[in-house]
Amino acid sequence: MNTQPVTVLIIEDNPGDVRLIKEMLKEAKVRHYMLAASTLARGIDLCGQHDVDIILLDISLPDSRGLETVTSLREEISEVPIVVLTGHNNDELGLEAVAAGAQDYLFKGEINASMLLRCIRYTRERHRVILANQQLAALQERQRLARELHDSVTQTLFSANAMAESSLIQWEVQPDKSHDLIKKVHQLTKGALAEMRMLLLELRPEALLDLPLHTLILQLIESIQGRKDLHVKVDVEPIAELSPPQRLSLYRVAQEALNNTIKHAHSGYVEVKLKQAEDLVKLEIADDGVGFDVDYVNNYSMGLDIMRERAHKIDAELDIVSQTGQGTVVSLTLNISQENLKTA
Repeated sequence: MNTQPVTVLIIEDNPGDVRLIKEMLKEAKVRHYMLAASTLARGIDLCGQHDVDIILLDISLPDSRGLETVTSLREEISEVPIVVLTGHNNDELGLEAVAAGAQDYLFKGEINASMLLRCIRYTRERHRVILANQQLAALQERQRLARELHDSVTQTLFSANAMAESSLIQWEVQPDKSHDLIKKVHQLTKGALAEMRMLLLELRPEALLDLPLHTLILQLIESIQGRKDLHVKVDVEPIAELSPPQRLSLYRVAQEALNNTIKHAHSGYVEVKLKQAEDLVKLEIADDGVGFDVDYVNNYSMGLDIMRERAHKIDAELDIVSQTGQGTVVSLTLNISQENLKTA
C-alpha cells in the first residue's frame, strides 16, 4: 500500500461502529487519518475541508436513508471512492449500491481488519483506474471533436470563402452567376453554423439531454446539408415521455446513420422520419445511396456496432436493410410503455 497516510472518512451515526472501524484500522496497521461524521450533510462538509482518500458510508443516516444516500453523496463528491457499510447481509442491496455509484460494499457483521485493509486497497486502486479511463475517454472525445471541426466546419468555411471571393470578381461582369454564388455561400455558412452548434452541444453532453429529440434531429439535418448538396425529406414529430437514456440513444443512432449517408452512401436523397404511435416510437433514415452487403461490411468502420449497442441499451429493435446499389434503410423501434420507462 502507498506509504502516505490514508485519510478515511466514515459517515456513520452509530458511535460503536465508528470505534470498531477505528480499531480495525489500527489492527491492520494502516497509516491513516480518520474523520467521522454522523450525518450525510456533515460528511459532505468534511470532504470539502479535507483531502479525503476513501469514504466508508452507512446508508441509514438521520438525514438520508437507502440508496439515495449513495446517489446524493456521489452527486456532491465525484472524485472520492465510496464503500457502503450495510447492516443487512444482502448482496443484492450491495450490488444496487455499486450501481448507484459506490465502488464496493461491506456487511458490518462480517468485517474484520484484514477484510477492511483489502477493501481499502482494492477500492482505491479500482477508483484510480476508473478516473484514468475517464480522462482517456475525455481526451479521445476532444480529439474526435477536433477532427470533426477540421473535416466539416473548416472545410465548409474554406469553400464559402472561396465562393465569396469569386462572387466579388463576378459581380460586375456576370451578376447572375455572382448571385448564385452568394446563395451557395449563404447555404454553406448556414450549415457551418449548424455544425458548430452541434459541436458545442457535444462539448456539453448534459445539454443534449435538455433538448427535445426532434429538435436535435432537425439540427443534425441542418448541419449535414451544409456539408453536402443533399435533398432531405423530413417527417419528424415531437415525442412525449422519453427518458434521458432513450432520447440520447435515439439521437446517437440518427447521428451515426446520417454520418454514414454523408461518408459512405454517396446519396443525393435521404428521408428522415420520427413518429410515435401509442407506446411505439419509430426512427427511420433511408437513403438512395450505393448501399452495401450487411453480412460482409466492416461494422466498426460504419458504426453499425455502435448503433446496435445503443439500441440494446434501451431495449429497442434496430433493423438495417441494405443491398449494393439499392440504398440503405436504418430503422429503430422503441416501446415507451410505463413499464419500460421505469427500467430505462
